Amino acid sequence: MRGKSLPLMENCVKGRVYKLRCRNLSIGVWNGKSGFIGIRTKFYDRYLFTEYHYDTGMHGTVMDAEDIGIDVPEHIPIRERFDSIDFDTRRPVAFDKPVSEGGKGRFILSTNTGVYGFVEYA
Repeated sequence: MRGKSLPLMENCVKGRVYKLRCRNLSIGVWNGKSGFIGIRTKFYDRYLFTEYHYDTGMHGTVMDAEDIGIDVPEHIPIRERFDSIDFDTRRPVAFDKPVSEGGKGRFILSTNTGVYGFVEYA
């Protein structure tokens, strides 16, 4: 049930922190699209997770959101997931299938050309 303090989606401010009433988060940052990103704890693990605004439809679980007047600094991306980075080269990496299964394993991506530079790892 939609709560009285839930602002309309178009009135939520991207990067603004909200106190939430929903299934898995108590605090979240509006992602500018359809949900709030926060830190979820499940079986002692913590990870970034998106809870969707009630007005998005059947998957919207955020029933109330109170603007607490804090904005995430602009240099911090509002994303649930971040790209994987190779520890040694600090370049983006991707993962195919394990080499033992005929795949490329982990390999470095060329950020300039969009072409994969295959550097196999075990």
